[in-house]
Amino acid sequence: MFALGLIGAGVLCDLVLVALLLGDATAPGRFSHAAVALLALAGGGLKLGGMLLLEPRRRLRAWLSNKGLTLLPGSTLSLGDSHRFERSNPDHPYHDYIEATYGTRVVTASVHINLGLIGGQGPEQMDRLFAALRLMRCEAALLLALSASSPFLDGEATGAHSQRWLQFPLTPADVPLFLSHQHYIQWMDQQLALGTMQNVRHLWTSVRPNGDRRPHDLNRLEIRICDLVTDPLVLLAITAFAELRIHQLLRQLEHGDPLTASQLTPAELAALADA
Repeated sequence: MFALGLIGAGVLCDLVLVALLLGDATAPGRFSHAAVALLALAGGGLKLGGMLLLEPRRRLRAWLSNKGLTLLPGSTLSLGDSHRFERSNPDHPYHDYIEATYGTRVVTASVHINLGLIGGQGPEQMDRLFAALRLMRCEAALLLALSASSPFLDGEATGAHSQRWLQFPLTPADVPLFLSHQHYIQWMDQQLALGTMQNVRHLWTSVRPNGDRRPHDLNRLEIRICDLVTDPLVLLAITAFAELRIHQLLRQLEHGDPLTASQLTPAELAALADA
């Protein structure tokens, strides 16, 4: 509640500030009262959203602190030596497979952004979801650039802005640009049968479909390429940018979907997106 009190005080201060500035800000040739008030409320809303993102973690951290514990990101952690695992669940068979197959390349910290897009499971809703998926995958490099925050490994500069994405293993190695929901289902079933994926979660690409019962029941896309973003305002800004690009796409599917807007083939687009 203390954090929420601070949020309320901050928003109130913003409104008081606007009230004090209105006489000058609305002089001829400047912003209208409505525009100034809207900008102030938008700023307050962003602060509120950012703090609400952190509040559950703060409560959990306080509860853990009383037990001599704290929060660390990831289910398999490196505590200073990138050649060694520090696993949170040493008996988990899936983690056994990951460690044996990929080594410590997967020991990274990131933030995944899930965007809910549809209110049903019909063909039209799925077409919109996969169009958004194709757009976000083709533009994923921009989201990585906006979030890149892993230039060090083992205390040394790597020369990369995002060492995490350079080392993280794309799995399976060749992921197509999905043409439709049915294409995605068939491809997933094939990978599971071949053993290139251990389960439906074992699709490690920059952006993937998500839902309660993959690959059949989908209701959102998951952006996975971003590095760890600790500033909630930056996280909200990146999320808002992705949402706006999707809104723009859904208004003009033919002009925004890479499948129809680009002169490249789907295979060429997939290769470029993962390069």
